[in-house]
Amino acid sequence: MTSKERRPDKHGSDMWRGDAPSATQKIKKLMEPHRAKGALWKWLMLGLGTMLGVVTMDVVRKSATIAQTTAIPVEILAPLMDTSTSSTIMSVELVPGMKELPRDFTVTDFQKQLWWGEAIRESDNQIIVETIEVAIAYCSSDLNLIYESVLSQVPNQKQATVKITVLSKCGNEADVPNFIEDPRVKLVEVIPLPNVGGCDYAYAYFVNHYVAKTTPEEAASSVVLFTEDTPRTMENFRIRPVYKGYRNITEMLRIASGGEFACGVTPDCAYSAFHDTPTLYEFRINGYARTVVQRGQSVIEDNKDFNLLRYQNLREWHEKALNWTFPNSRVTAVCYAATFMIPAWRILNLSQQPIERHVMKTLEKEMARNVSSSIEGHFSERTWAGFYSVPLDEDHTNLILDMKSKIVLRQGAYHGLLKSNRERMC
Repeated sequence: MTSKERRPDKHGSDMWRGDAPSATQKIKKLMEPHRAKGALWKWLMLGLGTMLGVVTMDVVRKSATIAQTTAIPVEILAPLMDTSTSSTIMSVELVPGMKELPRDFTVTDFQKQLWWGEAIRESDNQIIVETIEVAIAYCSSDLNLIYESVLSQVPNQKQATVKITVLSKCGNEADVPNFIEDPRVKLVEVIPLPNVGGCDYAYAYFVNHYVAKTTPEEAASSVVLFTEDTPRTMENFRIRPVYKGYRNITEMLRIASGGEFACGVTPDCAYSAFHDTPTLYEFRINGYARTVVQRGQSVIEDNKDFNLLRYQNLREWHEKALNWTFPNSRVTAVCYAATFMIPAWRILNLSQQPIERHVMKTLEKEMARNVSSSIEGHFSERTWAGFYSVPLDEDHTNLILDMKSKIVLRQGAYHGLLKSNRERMC
């Protein structure tokens, strides 16, 4: 707006007008009759300008004092106060189809936490965790890793107890450690399951099993951790550089106890925990084969039935198989790497809704009839967070989209992922 000047409209309010005459020309015209007055006029004008400057600075100081002593949320004040040039971006990469640059604004800590999926949006949902349910999709890895990767990271071990459910899919129940001997563990249940549907079948089975036996009172002070038997180490971390690494259990507990869905991985600062919903719905994958160990030998899975029902994309699977769609049509959370934590009350609340209860039962049936690697597994991986997250409201959705500068288009991987300017977010 540097080429435009400010002038009052006919109602007396300030507005920006492109056809307004130059303010400089106005001043020159007003001063023309007085130029002959000489130095006296100049000194008078200088004194008047100094007085106006002092008054203006005093108003600014008083306004700042009021802002500091008034309970105004920092996320409201921060966009109005440019206190750090490094956090304010003057230009961003255009999203395809965008006609103009988004408005510039300072990114607050809350906005960054929202972008990364770490923000606690509703303080009323904060709970004191008394029980941590751990659901482990288990095949053949050494489960002693749970002692270090989970139990040792529980911060309030004197108050919270741990219940472990081992969903054993490969017949290795005899190799499960005796967790019950650990004073931090209150209960251990080992459930043999068929080796189908990947970890998603195990998780869906656990959800339906859990809601059938858990009371609302128990769920009100519990969180549920879903995890595979793969060690949570950087050697096993395969989704760099978009994601930085695993989120530790302590941090997941902080997020989940605040009523939010806590993903087990943390995104690189420029990438969001959210995807553009319409683009995400276009996700598809033509094939996927992984190497598994059978009787001491590495074998590549047969994936001829990878997409047996010929689903075109994620949208078609949601509509035809689940009869459900993402609650937020603009922005959806996605969690990769098969580790996440959910407040248990959220699981029970959704299980009491007819549509959502149908989704979980259908998901278990869908995954139970599939081989260990299927397109439904990739679809369900992109569904868990959108299903169990508390949907963003319109204001938070707009905040996310304001921070976006690009939508990642990468079929078979992070299709629909939101990206921002690194200088803005890092």
